[in-house]
Amino acid sequence: MRDTYTHSSWNLAGLQNSQDDVIINLVMGSMFLVLPTFWLGAMTWAG
Repeated sequence: MRDTYTHSSWNLAGLQNSQDDVIINLVMGSMFLVLPTFWLGAMTWAG
């Protein structure tokens, strides 16, 4: 019906917006710190 740019292509998880790029970068940066911390904590707790 309406052929807008947002509906004319596959916009998976809204990754084509510049604001969402900032959010994804923050999430990836936090996971870069959180996941290794969680992994080391789990290994330390397991013995």
